[in-house]
Amino acid sequence: MSGYLTNIFGECEALYVYDTKQFKQYSAYLNNMFDPELKDEINKTQFPKDLKRAYELGRRISGE
Repeated sequence: MSGYLTNIFGECEALYVYDTKQFKQYSAYLNNMFDPELKDEINKTQFPKDLKRAYELGRRISGE
């Protein structure tokens, strides 16, 4: 996909973010696939890093 976008728009950069939260409140859903405590911990530790990377990407592509 990046090759296709590069041909159309020029330089292309992707930001991958994994292990995101699927629900704001896991206790409101019956879901055995995810550990709510682990998701909260990852959200507290990793999400700020991902947010910073997204902000930096936005600055680069906007020309700031």
